[in-house]
Formats: sequence, structure tokens, C-alpha cells
Amino acid sequence: MTLKIKKVLFITLRSDTGGGPKHLLDLCTGIKDIEIHIASPTTLPFGEKFQSIATGFIELKHREFSFIKLFKILHYCKENGIDLIHSHGRGAGLYSRILYLFGVRVIHTFHGAHYDNNFIGRVKVLIDKFLKNNCDNYICVSEDEFNKAKEMNFVGNTKVSVINNGVSILNIRDSLSIGFPKEGVEFGTLARLSYQKGIDILIDELSKNKTPNHWKFIIAGEGEEERFLKEKVNNLGLQDKIIFLGNVSKPLEFLNRIDVYFSTSRWEGLPIGVLEAMSLGKPCILSNVEGHREFNKIMNSVLLYDDFVEECHEIILMKEQYSKMALNNVKENFSLESMCNSTRKLFI
Repeated sequence: MTLKIKKVLFITLRSDTGGGPKHLLDLCTGIKDIEIHIASPTTLPFGEKFQSIATGFIELKHREFSFIKLFKILHYCKENGIDLIHSHGRGAGLYSRILYLFGVRVIHTFHGAHYDNNFIGRVKVLIDKFLKNNCDNYICVSEDEFNKAKEMNFVGNTKVSVINNGVSILNIRDSLSIGFPKEGVEFGTLARLSYQKGIDILIDELSKNKTPNHWKFIIAGEGEEERFLKEKVNNLGLQDKIIFLGNVSKPLEFLNRIDVYFSTSRWEGLPIGVLEAMSLGKPCILSNVEGHREFNKIMNSVLLYDDFVEECHEIILMKEQYSKMALNNVKENFSLESMCNSTRKLFI
């Protein structure tokens, strides 16, 4: 079917390691027949990739809003005949939903409907509620996210589509070298070092509960809590147990190396990192929160923990079963092709 929308400007305020930027890259490369324009930061690992696939590019600051950039985007849309803005994440949604007032068509993907329980968090929620009708179509990446967005009154009377995140099934042969030989059992995660991702929860769990010496917990990613978390690890003497890699240029090779994927997040949308780990047949142990629970709604495929360390033992014992269930769930319910086709229909 011929698309009515020909030129799309995708906006994100992140290009660092994370599921949101990876989702956007997959979407831009998976939807055909549109001219792609992108407004994003230029930081690695996704900044260069965004620039390489875009017909036109606007540089934005990482997780910062600017009225100067707002009007630059508006001018760019008029000069380049942009038919639609598709924003991803809260900060990008602030740009797009203000630009909606100037007659620009807008689709917005939440990537997590949530709030931080502090003054700034409450202000962000008020802004989201105020702008809720400044959009033509919202996308939620899971049923859990849709229910949360409705509960928090983020969508108003606007049409909402639930489109699950999706990934490709890949056969990765190489494993990332991270400076030491692989020995014992490696638990790994791809995560921004932020309050949401709950790395402090992991540290507390490992400080209170003894684990086998050959277990390593490897964290790939950077973020605003990096210094705090590293100091906490050092103060508790966990340097040999918890390893911070920083951003990795080849996340799939990192995932291929580890034995078990873990997430201690406080909330999620539908995390791409978990989906990619599942697509490689990695067993996953995840916090029992919205977004993570979505993986077990159709078939049980991940271990949602109540006691992290105790259930790490369980998932190792049942590694083969969880590996098979994870791979089957992704193949049947979370394909990249389905995600792109469903999003493409909104451009018609």
C-alpha cells in the first residue's frame, strides 16, 4: 500500500547505549519507502549510525530541551517538507508536542510511562498531562505501558496503538573480548547507569548475600549515576564481583559472551536489551515490574525474581529450559518485521 507520509523526522534525546536508541535505529532501517530525517545527539554508539542513515540531521543535546533547537526543528520541517514527526521518549515528546501547535503531524512513542517521586518528576508528569492531546497517535511498546499511560492520564482523547518492541533472530558467532578471559558464570546487562535501572539494588543484594566466587556481574553502559555506583562497589569491596565496562561498541557480541542476562530495573517499557538477549537464547532473570511481566503473558520465558541471589542459582540449574523458552517467545511474538509493519501502517 502506498504511503501518504513520505518524509519523517524522528526525534530522540538519546544516542548512548540503550534500548530506546536501538529501537529507533531498527525502525529507521526496517521501514521502507520513507525519507528519513533524524534529530538526535551525536554521542556514541548510535549518533554516528543515525547520521549515516539520515537524509538530513539536526544535532540535539543529550536529554536537554532548548527553545532555540525547537524553532530550528520547526524551520527545518517547513524548509524540507516534513510530513510527520515521530518522537521517542519523554524529552523528544516535549519537542514534538509543542511543534504540534504549529500544524505538524505527530506520532509519539513513550518508551516507559513513569514518574520519579520528586519535585522534578512531578513537574514532568504535569507537563505530560498538559500536552496529552497535542498528538495524532501515541504508541505504547507493551500492554503494561498502555495501561500505565492511561492510569497516569498521559494520553487524553488521542488514539493509542500498542506495538510490541521487536528484534531480529541472529546467529552471532563472535564474543566480545572485555580484557579478561571468560571463567565461571557471567551475568550481564546492557543498562544506562540511572536510578531507573536499579544497579544500586544489584549492589545491595550482592553485599548482603554471598555468591560463588566464580560468578561475575558485568554491566555495559554509562550514565548519571556512574560515579556513585562505582564508589558504592568500592566501599563494599565488590570490585571483583561487579564489573563496569562502560559503553560497548558491539552489544550483541557482549550478549553472546554472557551466560545469563539480568535486569534489576525499577520500571520498564518493553526493554530491547532483554529481547536481544532472548533472541540469542540467553536465559533472563528480571525484576518483577511492569514491562518485564509482559514477557510471560503469552508464554513463560523469563524468570521474574523475588529473591535475586537465590533465583540466580535456579536459573543456572534451568539454563537450557529458559534458553529455549526465551528464543521461542521472541520468534513467535516479538519480531522486528512485525514491529516495523505495524508502525508503517500508521504512516498510511
